Amino acid sequence: MKLFLEQCLTEPQRAQYGGGIVANPEFTYSLEGWTVYGEGAIREGISKDGNKYIIAHSRTQSLDSASQTVQFEEGNLYGFSAWVQVNRGRESVAVVLRTAAGELIRAGNVIASDGCWSFLKGGIFANFSGPAEILFEERKRKVRFQVTYANKTAVEGALISIKQTQSSFPFGCGMNHYIVENVDYQNWFASRFRYTTFTNEMKWYSTEKKQGQENYTIADAMVRFAKQNGISIRGQLIAWDVMNENLHFSFYEDKLGEDASAEYFSMLDPGTRLFMKEYNTIEDCTDEAANPFNYKKRLDDILSCPGKQGILAGIVCKAISAEYLEQVLREGYSHPGVEGIIMFVGPAIAGFNVTTLADKDFKNTPSGDVVDKLIDEWKSKPTEIKADSEGSIEVSLFHGDYNITIKDPVSNSLTRWNYNMIKDDTTGTVHIHINA
Repeated sequence: MKLFLEQCLTEPQRAQYGGGIVANPEFTYSLEGWTVYGEGAIREGISKDGNKYIIAHSRTQSLDSASQTVQFEEGNLYGFSAWVQVNRGRESVAVVLRTAAGELIRAGNVIASDGCWSFLKGGIFANFSGPAEILFEERKRKVRFQVTYANKTAVEGALISIKQTQSSFPFGCGMNHYIVENVDYQNWFASRFRYTTFTNEMKWYSTEKKQGQENYTIADAMVRFAKQNGISIRGQLIAWDVMNENLHFSFYEDKLGEDASAEYFSMLDPGTRLFMKEYNTIEDCTDEAANPFNYKKRLDDILSCPGKQGILAGIVCKAISAEYLEQVLREGYSHPGVEGIIMFVGPAIAGFNVTTLADKDFKNTPSGDVVDKLIDEWKSKPTEIKADSEGSIEVSLFHGDYNITIKDPVSNSLTRWNYNMIKDDTTGTVHIHINA
């Protein structure tokens, strides 16, 4: 398995188990059994060594891909594997099952590269019976920009520069009070992260160490640092993390009644996502109190209370060992239910000793290398492309905010434009008008 996960092969290996329930798995009969899902198109390809494969092209949405419908039976465990590659760069590719009810189930993912084949392996335990479509999904989406003058004449040769300023997937890191006076810590953090949570500095015992004497000096200084560096803050405890370690302890329920957690959830801004935070959800599989089933059940219990059904809710998981960091981050990033990740990790100088990203001299640890790699991988690289005769370019971008600069090939004047690529946007072409 390690060979498959870490190596990208020049030629793929044969389909496992003869393809199982998938029809025509090695494309022996051209594209028979395969169809197009979405707006793209498919065609057959063949390598110089005779390997046959299917190409999904002219894609505009993340799920536009080759597709095949297979039958599932509730209670069975299904494994899935495929060899995949992309035509440019490196992309996260996931296999997705779309049920007859429209539910999308992610069954595995891999980072695919151009020029070689990566092994995508996963599976599901079926909780349904019936047909489901096999689809393939990329996080990036293709978008076409067309530049015209006010009179709608195409600007052939326009130089279009694209730079991502913010990702729509928050990937951040916790910070603590050491950052207030340590410039190296500040520089290390601000050069990497745009999202954070304070580890303890917004907790009650930090802001009111003595009853009746509130002191927000440290928390306020950390907020100022975050604002000055364009870092968004997710709050900790009482205001945002509504229930802390509610699977291991029941302080509020014991004091105020069994619906106490649900009542606290309903007291806050209904437009703010509220969180249940717990430890040992991932890092210790022997802790039965915090297993995934109990976590989900507790959250469902809260949301099932009268008047709580519309609450936006999320979960928080604490630190894990460095050995599994990349696997857990990639699994989270590829899952549609995960809308962001903030890690409770950091540099050694700030006391992070479970998963440490940098040593006392702010040199990367192996875990730090993993995080830096993923930060770079999960954002669109700055690019410059010259428009064709129709004033158009086509580019694959991650969801998020972009600064776009258009240079007129005649006057050399610059036009600056902001663009937000949202997840559910189905716009085929984005039109940009500039002055002649």
